Amino acid sequence: MDAGKGCLFSLGGGVGALVLAMLFLVVLLGDAEAACTPGPSAAQPGVSEAGENTIPANYLRLYQKAGQEYGVGWHVLAGIGKVETDHGRSKLPGVHSGENGSGAGGPMQFIGPTWDAYGVDGNGDDKRDRYNPEDAIPGAANYLKANGAGDPARLRKAIWHYNHADWYVDLVLEWARKYGSNKFTTGGDNTAGTQTCGGAVSGPAGPVVGRVLAFARAQLGTPYQWGGTCTNARKDYASPQNCDCSSLTMRAYASAGITIPRVTYDQWAIPTRVPSGQERAGDLVFFRPGTRGPEHVALVVDPVKRTMIHAPQTGDVVKYDSYMTGRTPMGFIRPQAKGGAS
Repeated sequence: MDAGKGCLFSLGGGVGALVLAMLFLVVLLGDAEAACTPGPSAAQPGVSEAGENTIPANYLRLYQKAGQEYGVGWHVLAGIGKVETDHGRSKLPGVHSGENGSGAGGPMQFIGPTWDAYGVDGNGDDKRDRYNPEDAIPGAANYLKANGAGDPARLRKAIWHYNHADWYVDLVLEWARKYGSNKFTTGGDNTAGTQTCGGAVSGPAGPVVGRVLAFARAQLGTPYQWGGTCTNARKDYASPQNCDCSSLTMRAYASAGITIPRVTYDQWAIPTRVPSGQERAGDLVFFRPGTRGPEHVALVVDPVKRTMIHAPQTGDVVKYDSYMTGRTPMGFIRPQAKGGAS
């Protein structure tokens, strides 16, 4: 392979990559309880030990206050805050000033037009500042409520409006489940095949895929380097080293506890092939036929829009791209958790 164009194909070793393999691995976490009844929308759960120990005290207070005032679960707001910026602790562009590549800013990651429509002066200083959590968190509650989050049957769709991806919804609800105590429900079953009840999530895309994609998304903008390992990424996904294509996919899955090989050729040998048209978020998609097999691998993000995340080549960075426009995929593979769950 051309070291200036593709990924690393022959480094030894195999580690699991779980992120962004895009939300899927789809480790189903179990069927929802048959008699699951969502609690009243105005009710608020207590705080779990994980919530007490990992959410900054000022953020926890603001989540709880906004949840009560707007009739949405504080733990859902906390889930969004965790996924977006690790409760304001991320050092990525657009969290404390400026904007990221999508134009989002602040701890709850509002783009300008959305903030203009739903932003809140939460601290009464006659300003609506999306970078101030005292405004941003109630602003997020206001936006969720406007999209129907006060109705448990519409919660998933309300979160989806925050970020149009099922993996994102799954990941937010996973964190909400961890933060709320007493097995408080995080919503109804408005998405076919998916329901959250007492903490169990079932359906075609579970939190494992969310973690895979979250890892990959956190590497956006990271420079490509042939042989780069995508290591030294903290658990909040900050400050990774350079990545190549197969280290990105491997580390993404590893972040979700799934081990896949290090090299693109070996990832292609994973036996779970997926027919074109049946790919899902988090699946591996392969390109560039070579003498030993494909020489490039990426993570499917949105099979409807046919988008992926990948580390393309020397001189480029980890980014979103189309896996169809100007390209012909060689095939799709769905890594499996040990034991065969998918």
